[in-house]
Amino acid sequence: MTAVGQTKWRIFAELLAQWDEQELVTFATLLERFAGWATDEARMSRSADAVRQMMDEESVVKLPEAK
Repeated sequence: MTAVGQTKWRIFAELLAQWDEQELVTFATLLERFAGWATDEARMSRSADAVRQMMDEESVVKLPEAK
């Protein structure tokens, strides 16, 4: 891994360490759901539908406001 890659992962890990448990669970759920976008076009379409559904269910999961 390059120095730049190591720095990116360190910064990412430091930021994740500041999140509470609910934020981490939400992030992990979304990451798992959308991680295949770059490699699977059929899944990308299904994921887009999932995003629409999530937006409709917005009242169930409230993401924190950006600071």
